[in-house]
Amino acid sequence: MVKAAVKRVVKRLIDNRLVYYRVAKGPTSVLLTFDDGPHPEITPKVLDLLDEHGAKAVFFVIGAHAEKEPELVREIHRRGHCIGNHTYSHLNDYRDGAYSIKQYVGEIVRCQQLIREISGAETSLFRPPRGEINLKTLYATKRTGHRLIHWSLEGGEWADRENESGAFIADFVVRTVQPRDIVLLHDDNEKTVEVLQTLLPRAAELRLDLCRNSLVNA
Repeated sequence: MVKAAVKRVVKRLIDNRLVYYRVAKGPTSVLLTFDDGPHPEITPKVLDLLDEHGAKAVFFVIGAHAEKEPELVREIHRRGHCIGNHTYSHLNDYRDGAYSIKQYVGEIVRCQQLIREISGAETSLFRPPRGEINLKTLYATKRTGHRLIHWSLEGGEWADRENESGAFIADFVVRTVQPRDIVLLHDDNEKTVEVLQTLLPRAAELRLDLCRNSLVNA
């Protein structure tokens, strides 16, 4: 019984999520980040809105989606945004640490190679699916030469506020966002477009700098 209890404790230590936040650099800087794309319909709308307001962002792409939409990956890079790694398959069938380090490293490397082959971009930025940070994901991030970028403010369009309207989420983000936040939105969710249509025009009023994707030294 003692051995079984020790194993359970060790497993929780290795697999459980760790609390981790990283803030943007600069006193008025806000880093916009988008996960789970590229999406054939929504990502172009996001790119056009960012262009319209002179904002830059980091797009954490899923390798399997990048394979299907290579032109969008190249367009993200061409328009001066950073491309980040979000694993090849998003590891949707493997939650709460139910994956090996070898499997996780393979997912990161496969996505990294695709980004390079499609766009010519080299990326060192990584965001784990579901924000799942544990000893395995931290090791795999370091092993593959990436830097882990979490978030401090989440729109929640696929999470806590998935049943809310785009207008509600937009109002929440505008009311909540603070300088040095790293904002998580998803460019495979139509509500993200509505959030940007509200947030971007008010950036100056809110005294937010959305134009410096160098905040993470990408």
